[in-house]
Amino acid sequence: MDRIYKELIDGIPEELTVEGIGIGPTWIIVKSRCGCGVASVYDEGAHPMGEAPEHEGKTLRELARLIDSPKLYEQGISMAAINTYYNQMEYLQNLESQGKVTIDTTTNSFIKYGQMVGGRDVAFVGHFCGLERFMGDAGSVSILEKRPQPGDIPAEKCDEVIPGKDFVFMTGATLANNTANHLLELCNIKDNTRAIFVGPTTTMSEVLFEHGAAELSGMVITDAEEAFNAVIGGEHHRIFDTGQKLRVVKRSEGYK
Repeated sequence: MDRIYKELIDGIPEELTVEGIGIGPTWIIVKSRCGCGVASVYDEGAHPMGEAPEHEGKTLRELARLIDSPKLYEQGISMAAINTYYNQMEYLQNLESQGKVTIDTTTNSFIKYGQMVGGRDVAFVGHFCGLERFMGDAGSVSILEKRPQPGDIPAEKCDEVIPGKDFVFMTGATLANNTANHLLELCNIKDNTRAIFVGPTTTMSEVLFEHGAAELSGMVITDAEEAFNAVIGGEHHRIFDTGQKLRVVKRSEGYK
């Protein structure tokens, strides 16, 4: 198990148990008394859908340890369990009160990033259709992709592309597929690189800051019932209306 995952799992209180799991065609949701979290379904083939009562009563830590499962959808369950604990306002506000982060719930993250990258060199790990259209003022944009489209760069060339970039954007999927740790190491080779995790499955944990992330842009689910129904019902875009979008910035990075 990668060090990042071990630290994320160790940070989850042992007493938190699972109160429900929903698996849809594109999302997975886990509920506990602290709240709920979502993750993507990483299995492109057939996978179980609906509720998963066999996991109810287990601890969040037990589910989180599924990150080592050979089944891709169970890796998704793991990330949803991890996000159930960390993607909560109480946890994030505690970090802010300690002076570790700044929480921004008012700025449109995509517009903000478009303003920040003017004249800078940018890399995306995977396609971000919504965010890419705000990159018009960037000096250069490189897209690393496992299934390259015309103009993309094969993902395996990340060691050549990432060092020295000004901004590197990646999703929570890089945690589930065991690439986040290496990508952050590449970002840390030169001081100017800002690693930013983007998307509703981003794990909003200080563990990622400790490993070199500069900013986390994600979502805290505020309507658990609505989110659960959206996942089970296969309503992909509805999930974005069930929570609070926010940017969490490591204060030492100096962003406002």
